[in-house]
Amino acid sequence: MRTRRQGRRRQPPGRGRRYVMAGIVLAALALPLALAGCGGVRAGGGERAGAVSPGAGQGAGEGGAAAVSSASWIGPLVKIQGTIYLLSDEPPVTEERLAGVIARVERKLDHEQDVQDGDSNFLDAGTPIYALQGVDVAEAVAAEYQGRFVVLRPNLDPGETGTLR
Repeated sequence: MRTRRQGRRRQPPGRGRRYVMAGIVLAALALPLALAGCGGVRAGGGERAGAVSPGAGQGAGEGGAAAVSSASWIGPLVKIQGTIYLLSDEPPVTEERLAGVIARVERKLDHEQDVQDGDSNFLDAGTPIYALQGVDVAEAVAAEYQGRFVVLRPNLDPGETGTLR
């Protein structure tokens, strides 16, 4: 038969408090880390370091027509002649490869709005858009950006926002 003395052992004074305090400190440190991982938002306004613009993408507009809103931008874009071109990661081209001006950027977008012909979210208004020698405009165009002639490729899969295929 058990007596009162054979029951649960008493811990030295203060030992239980230490474990409770350690648990509280650990929870206080772990909670912000766990919540930061759940937010899905990157520090610095959601842009990668070195990103050049808010992004590009497509969604349904009035009457089922494709429209682009800054809410879906995933990269630098320009819209000319009804086609959305995205900045490619190809090396810049030389001025000799340019075939001539086919359009100009009419408006630089800096906030959420639909993209119309002549709009860009990274090129300044007035920037010429060039055809490339020996390349169909449906495949690629070029524009001067930061002192280089960069290649822009069309968004070939408008069903997926800003995806090049």
